[in-house]
Amino acid sequence: MKKTLFTILGLALLAAGCTKDNSVTTEAPRHLKINITANHGGPDTRAVKNEWEAGDEIYIFFDFGTTTTDNSHLTMTWDGSKWNNVFSDPALETYLLGRTEGTLVAIYYHNGSPESFVLRQEGSTTYMDANFDLDTQRYHRMGCLACLGQGYTVSEGVLTATLEMTMESGRDYVQFFIPGITNDDNYIFTCNQLMAVYPSGFYRAPGSYYATLTANNAYGGDIKGYYYSGGIVFTGLLHYQAKNTAADYNFTVTDTKGTDDTSDDMKYALTVTGKTLTTHDAVKLPALDSGKWGLVVEATIDI
Repeated sequence: MKKTLFTILGLALLAAGCTKDNSVTTEAPRHLKINITANHGGPDTRAVKNEWEAGDEIYIFFDFGTTTTDNSHLTMTWDGSKWNNVFSDPALETYLLGRTEGTLVAIYYHNGSPESFVLRQEGSTTYMDANFDLDTQRYHRMGCLACLGQGYTVSEGVLTATLEMTMESGRDYVQFFIPGITNDDNYIFTCNQLMAVYPSGFYRAPGSYYATLTANNAYGGDIKGYYYSGGIVFTGLLHYQAKNTAADYNFTVTDTKGTDDTSDDMKYALTVTGKTLTTHDAVKLPALDSGKWGLVVEATIDI
C-alpha cells in the first residue's frame, strides 16, 4: 500500500517538474532578415540592362508618411552573387520588426547615389525628394529604374518582397547600346529624333508613389551614356513625331578625349533609314570601329 502511494506521488512530482521545464518564453527577433527579390523590367518594359552588376545599389524606403516621417532607408548592394543589406538607421530595422505588412518604394540609378533626402511640405501634404545630384561629367545620364508602392510582409523576423524594377512606364524612353566603348565619360551621343533626359530625383507622398524624370526641351540634345556590359548605353526620349512611325535617324557620337578642348575631338556619324521605334525599345548599334560609322572631319578656316 505504501509502495503504491509513493509511486503515485513520484509520478505527480515528475509531471509537475516536466511542466515547469517545458514552459519556454520565445524572444522576439532582434535582427531583420531581408528576403527581397529584385527583377529587371516587366512584361511591358524592355531595357538594355537585364542583369545586375557588382556595385549596383537599390535604395528602399518604407511606409513613408503617416507612420515614418524621417529619411531612413535600406541600401541593397549587389556583390556579383548576392545582395548585401545595410540600414541607414538602426531605428528603421526596429520599426520593421514590429510590422506585419506595408508598402515600399525602391529606386536604382546607375553610377549614382542619393546625395540628399529632403522633406518638404506643400499645404497639408509631406513629400520627400531623393536627389541624385551628379557631377558635370555625369550630367544627362539616365539609368533610372524604380518600383513604386510595392507591398511587403514581415513574419517571424523575415521581411519579404519582390521588386519589379522598371523605367517609368508613362514616358517614351528608348535606349541605344554601342559595344566596345570602355570610357563613357569621353563620349557624347546625339540623335535628331531623341530628346535628352536627366534625373530630377523622385518624390513620394503618403498614399501615392511616382517617379519623375525631366525632359530637356532642346530637340536632339546631347545625351551622356553609362557603361554597361562592354559598351555604353544611351537613353533618351523618343520624339513624338517619330513614335510608332518609320523615320530616319541621324546618330552622332563625339569622342571628347576627356577634355574640354574640342580641337582633338573625333566625331562619328551613322544614318539609319526607315527605322520604327516604340516606347522602351532597346537597339544595339554597330561598334564605332566596325566601318559602318563615318568619321566626321571638321576643318577650321582662318579668315
